[in-house]
Order: sequence, then C-alpha cells, then structure tokens
Amino acid sequence: CVVQFDVQAGASLSWSEVRDSEFIWDFDDGGSRTDATGFLAAVVYEEAGTYKPTVTVDGETWNPQTITVTDPNEIACVSPVSDWTNCPAGAEEYTSISAAMAGTGANSHILLEGNRTHGSLPNSGEDNILFGAYDTGSGNPRVSASVVRPKTGWSYQDLTITGSGTLFDGLNIGSNVLWQRINAPSGQTFFSAVFDTSGAFIFDSNLQGGAYTVFVGNSACDRLTIKNTTLESTDDGQHVCRIQDCDRVLVQDSSFLARGRTSLTVRGNSEWGLVQNNYANKEMTISAEHSSANTTRKWFVYERNHVELLENGIPNVVRVRSTQNAVFRNNILHGHSSQTGIKAEGGQVQSNANLVLVNNTYYDTASYESHVVTCDGANCVAKNNLAIASPTIASACVTGSGDISNNWCYTTTANGWCLDPVTGSSTCHDPRVESKTYGNSNFMRPAAGTRGVDAGSNGVPVWNDYVGTNRTMVDVGAVER
Repeated sequence: CVVQFDVQAGASLSWSEVRDSEFIWDFDDGGSRTDATGFLAAVVYEEAGTYKPTVTVDGETWNPQTITVTDPNEIACVSPVSDWTNCPAGAEEYTSISAAMAGTGANSHILLEGNRTHGSLPNSGEDNILFGAYDTGSGNPRVSASVVRPKTGWSYQDLTITGSGTLFDGLNIGSNVLWQRINAPSGQTFFSAVFDTSGAFIFDSNLQGGAYTVFVGNSACDRLTIKNTTLESTDDGQHVCRIQDCDRVLVQDSSFLARGRTSLTVRGNSEWGLVQNNYANKEMTISAEHSSANTTRKWFVYERNHVELLENGIPNVVRVRSTQNAVFRNNILHGHSSQTGIKAEGGQVQSNANLVLVNNTYYDTASYESHVVTCDGANCVAKNNLAIASPTIASACVTGSGDISNNWCYTTTANGWCLDPVTGSSTCHDPRVESKTYGNSNFMRPAAGTRGVDAGSNGVPVWNDYVGTNRTMVDVGAVER
C-alpha cells in the first residue's frame, strides 16, 4: 500500500503555515525515528497490518489517519520452465503472465520467477494487481512494457524492464500506480502519462531513457511522487524529468542526470509541491511558460537540493519563471561559468510573486558576472544567501527588488567579502574563517567558536557543513536559518 500524506489538505493550512512550519513524520513502519520532513510525505507499506502514522508540526504531534493494509486475495507464481523454487506456499502456479491473469481476480499478487524472461506486461485486467518477483537470488525477472497502460491500483516491484520506445504510455495511465525497485536500463521514455495520472508513485528505482526518463502531466495529474530514485537521460537534447500541470508533486532523495537540457522541470499549471534532498547535474526549472495568461503556479518548496552544473554554457543553476508562492532555501548551487545561482525572472506569461530566497549557497569561481540570486516580482524576499563566486561582481550580490538584506558574496580577486545592503552599494569585510584556500578542508569554515562575524551591524551568518556532500566538491555548506 503506497500512501502520499498531505498536511495542507488535511488541516487546510495557509501558505505561510506551509512555508514556515516544521513537519516531522513517523510512518509507524518500524522503530522510532524521523521518516521524513515537509508538508508532503510518502511511504510504501509492504506488510499487512494496521499503521498509525503521525506528523509533528512545530512540536505538536497530530494523528492524520489509521491505515489498514490487507493481504492479497490470491497469490500466483509464474515460471516459463515450471521452476517453483521459493514460490510462496499455497500459491497457484502458471507458466505465463497471461495465464496467471486469466486465473486470478482483483487484489492479487502475480510473482514472476527471477532471472527469467517473461515477455510483455499486460494492458488489461482486474484492479489492484501487484506484479512482483520470487526467487531473485540471481537477478530480477525481465519483462517488456511497451505501451503498457496500467489499471487502477496496479503495482510493479523488483522487475527489470527491457525494450525501447515508451515503456509505460497511455492516454489514461490509471490511478494509484506504484513502480518500486524497478531497473529500466533502456527505452526512449520510461513513463509518459498524457492525461490522467491520479496517484503515480516511483520509489527506489533506476530508470534510464533516451528522451525524457519521466514525462508526466498535461491534464488531471495529481499526487505524483518520485522518491529514492535515479533518473538518467542519454539524449543530448532532452530533459531527464518533465512534470507539467501536476498537483501535489513530491520529489525527494533522488538523482537527476542529464546530458542535454534540464535535470528537473516543473512547469505549466502545477500547484503544491515539495522538491527536497535531490541531486541534479543540470539546471532545475520551475516555470509557467507556454501556459495561458491566467495560469498561477503556486505553493512550492525547494529545499536542501544540490544542483551541480558540470559544463559551460548554462547561465543559471536554478531558474524560476511565472511562479506564485514558492520558497527556495538551504540549497547548494554549484555553477560552471554561470551567471546566477537562482535566477528569478519575469516569465513569458506573468511575473513572479511572493518568492522567498533564503540560506542558499552558490559556488562558481569561473564566472565573471555572478549573483547568488535574483529577486524578481512582487513581495520578493532574499536574505542570508552566500556566494563564493566570481572574480568580480558585475553589479550586486543580489539583484532585483524587494526585501533584500544580509546577503554575502566573496570576490576571489579582491579576497574580500562584499555585503550587498539595500542601498546597492558594497562594503568589503574579511571575516574570521579557518582558510581561504580553495581545496583546503576548512575552506570558508568559520573559526572555532564563531557563531557570527563582527562585520558591523550586518553580521555574516554561520555556515554549516552540508550533510552527505563532499566538501572538496562543494566547499561551503548551506547557511544556518
């Protein structure tokens, strides 16, 4: 049973409550721990039982729901060579997927023998079917999935999907469909949902496509989750993941590897999203371009992502266009002769509004015209952002208008810090750091015991190590809130 939790929908929270509150989840799936943070969360319950997940919001624990997971009505094993080793006791036995589909009903598990080639997955059948695996000691079952259109509640686990073209495609992709521990080493597009994707969940998988690895949206798209997954595109001209016109988007703990265009694009009429703890090697984009004039894109939180550009010619690490109500915080932005860490600019449809750009760190020593962020649109806030960037700052550490304060850029030529006050003028300081030598393990780390730097009334914020990131690659950590 795969579940996406939504605190906002459950408690009718306002945008400011979503933006500013702390959410800590315990999924009740073993142990006492923090399973996730953020106003959106998702989990797969793989065993039958009753679960009582909780969320703690600013120190107050809520009980959102009791979830009951039941065993399947039927279990079937499929082996082309009639080898039933490690098939669960009492399961029905079939030699083909089609025979198993004909012999079982709704709410069934169909388990394929590991390290065998099983042909194509089906296009039709009863609701709530799980296609899984047994006896996988020597490898996953191999299946093809060309133009598969899942039914409601279909799940796919522990499979290797072969073939080319679009592996999962459909004018109606179904609802509440799970892909978990899937290895798709080839294909033009892994997942293309043109119209209805109400509940599409991708967990713990490795997916590779020639074009879009994942393309989803264009109409009634809701509750899309990508978690603990590596997505890679091998096409020089394409995105890795394009999400369009999709609400309640959760992208978490995943890697997006592109050869061509952007790593992750969220565009069109999309609302409600959390993009958290991801790695990308190309630009991330959030944009309403090419949409109607009355489109509003709103309520997105981008936090703790590491976006690292590995080649020249990409002007921005993150680009924001025509977006309403979004916060970008504690992101690591590693440019490569880029101009801006987060570029918030007027879009093709409308300008941004109500953006919050705080505690982001931008690093790029090759660029000559860098800003840590730009602040475009009504009610923009840019605070406590840090750039270890260009030999010279062309205009200001932060450009644009709005509530801009306490942002810092380090100029490598002048060996000094340039505070960018609201007035637009610059004042250079030399704070107490352990080392200014690039490559040193203490590069730009505050001196021991220093919780702030005496640089007048506009003190430099404290920098922390970014958990799980190689310091010699990124060099600085996100700024403490």
